[in-house]
Amino acid sequence: MDSRIALWRGPRQLQVRESDVTLDNVARIFKLTPHSIYIVDEVGGVLVPTTSGYFGGVGDVTPGGRNILIGTVDGGALRADGGTLYILFNEQEAHLASIADKVQHNLGTEEQVVLCDGTGNRLLDGPGTTGLMFWKQNARRIIALLDSSYSELIAHKKKRKGRIDDEHVGNIEKLLRAAEALPAVTQTLKELGDYAQANHVNTVALTDPQVTSVRATFQCLICRGMGEVVDVFWDTIST
Repeated sequence: MDSRIALWRGPRQLQVRESDVTLDNVARIFKLTPHSIYIVDEVGGVLVPTTSGYFGGVGDVTPGGRNILIGTVDGGALRADGGTLYILFNEQEAHLASIADKVQHNLGTEEQVVLCDGTGNRLLDGPGTTGLMFWKQNARRIIALLDSSYSELIAHKKKRKGRIDDEHVGNIEKLLRAAEALPAVTQTLKELGDYAQANHVNTVALTDPQVTSVRATFQCLICRGMGEVVDVFWDTIST
């Protein structure tokens, strides 16, 4: 049976029968000029066509490999401190389920393994996580968690998000109460001005009830504090 070869050019990937990997076919498939074509294999080796137009060694596939960090969850925080596994795989095994199975086997555990990115987001199976191009990039951190540890991490994230949401709601309610109190501030200032004009005095010392009213009006609705206590006077200019 004729085996198939994966060919990439940029984001485009094609599965081609090994016997069809010729200079003319590659030029036609990718719309290239034949004399400029060469092939780079998965380990960086360069393959050039023979005089007959075939690429020698194109079917010799070298297994891929990558580091997988073993993660733990401590107090709801993700830590990549459980060691490192080096996993070998070929083109057919370069997908999420196969790599997870290999990690599980190497760890010698019956518990399912969840593969995550460096921030604890679970990797999902799909075209983007399939193939040697994805799995051979060791610059991308991949962390393996036991299913129980992953569940603990998710529960902590949800709890933290709920607490933050509650704090936001509380702050919004305080701001609304502060906005509702603004008319009272304006009214108090107006009453003080009317009082001064009605009594025809230049300096008005507030009575104790008036001081209490002013203090209540200007009290911080967030911390419920007044800061330093000072005597309050109202100065006007006689006309």
